[in-house]
Amino acid sequence: VHGIDIGALTGTAATNETAIQIGSGWDAELSFLDTAQADVRILNSSSIAFQDASGNEMLSLEDVGNTVNHVITIDSDTGLSFDSSADSDTDITTVAGEDLRVEPGGAGDLSLIVDADSAIDVSADAAPEIDMISITNTGQAATTEGVNAVFIDFSATGTSTAALFVRSSFVGGATDGLSYAGISVYDINPTNAAGTDSVYGIDVTSITDPGSNISSAGIRINTGYDTNLLFADTSTVIDVVSGGSITFRDTVNSLMVLTDNGSDGVLTIDHLSTAAAAVNLYDVAVNKTVDIAGVTNDAADTVNIATNATSGDTIAIGNTAGGTNVTLTAGGTI
Repeated sequence: VHGIDIGALTGTAATNETAIQIGSGWDAELSFLDTAQADVRILNSSSIAFQDASGNEMLSLEDVGNTVNHVITIDSDTGLSFDSSADSDTDITTVAGEDLRVEPGGAGDLSLIVDADSAIDVSADAAPEIDMISITNTGQAATTEGVNAVFIDFSATGTSTAALFVRSSFVGGATDGLSYAGISVYDINPTNAAGTDSVYGIDVTSITDPGSNISSAGIRINTGYDTNLLFADTSTVIDVVSGGSITFRDTVNSLMVLTDNGSDGVLTIDHLSTAAAAVNLYDVAVNKTVDIAGVTNDAADTVNIATNATSGDTIAIGNTAGGTNVTLTAGGTI
């Protein structure tokens, strides 16, 4: 039963054919008074298009053969514009319990573009019970060099900022032994069939430092921590490149330098320039033995104490306490 039935147009058509045309002045060009649900139907596997006066498609709904799979084609400039009554309103959602999935076709990208006063905001409206953001390629391992899970290219001019800024808080509870980390690199499981590859928990690459106008540090640890650097490994190893050195400074002066000398190390302690400066070896009130050169391992060692004749040195060995013994032993001349 059809209230209005308009048959097919046949024969030679004019430039623009319209089955029903509604003029201006109406409050509503179409009004459905069905109190339950108003239906607009098309043939199975066909489409319906909304066009402007020139015939350009603004929105196309395409049926692909069943009731749960449809294609929406929108204008190429601004496809969808949402004007909700409040920022807290939901613009796009799904039936309860269903995922909201966005997947570009072919080689297309998913681009989220913000202007100067806009941001991409991921907020929780309840206490999270799963990861708020998850990036995974399980079963689709990358095979192209330089392809990363997350790539950030961020620059700044004339301001203090960061490419990645993490602000967090932690409140402990009745359970002890909890741990919290601002950034956690966890559960790396590398394998390699042959040869040698390199795996790093954190890799800080080179910086091109222009000189005195820039003060740079690969990693900076600020104040407030009980321990600034904690090695939880019982056999910690710190490597430098062959022929390299590790320098301890007070940000200006070199205090101590440990230099690789092939298969051994050279330790240089600098800047003992005041009367308060000193080198203290085991200067604590406990009984101890201090070994210097060739004590437990035999070699032709040379131990020099104040041998440069440029100033009057004071050399003190032993003390005046009773029971103090000083022994000088030599197989040659003393």
